[in-house]
Amino acid sequence: MPFQFKILGGTRFNEHLEIPSHLVDVISFTGWVDYAHIHEHMKDVHIGWIDSDGLDASLNERYAMPNKFFSYLTNGVPVVVNESDDLAAFLEKYRCGYVIHKKQASAEDYRNAFLQLYNNSQVLKQLSENARRIMEVSFCWGRMEDRLLAVYTSLLNEEVR
Repeated sequence: MPFQFKILGGTRFNEHLEIPSHLVDVISFTGWVDYAHIHEHMKDVHIGWIDSDGLDASLNERYAMPNKFFSYLTNGVPVVVNESDDLAAFLEKYRCGYVIHKKQASAEDYRNAFLQLYNNSQVLKQLSENARRIMEVSFCWGRMEDRLLAVYTSLLNEEVR
């Protein structure tokens, strides 16, 4: 496959990830990256990938979407995910990624998704533009500040009554 894989971050719990020798030339690790520098590492990234294991989800995974999901989208990187309620609904609503409609997607499922996007550069470009636009228009901190202010104002108004 004509791909290079870059893993931003590290392993959980200081686990060691053994890369098979035939893949060493196509997989690179950045190690943990400071939030302020994530955009530098995503300049050459075309597709993000999040595999959600619904069977063994932590409390955090059950109630929040991963920060990396929003880091991808903020940097105009469409995301490929397996079927997980929140991630899939977001990507399909805003057309900024690709959903594999299986709770437990296989390596072959992901390969097929990557190849489909790779072979459809116009679709990939549109997903990328949609990702960046939705973050600028609806999910940037300026919008979140407006939403929070409205919530706090309504709470204060309720208290006054």
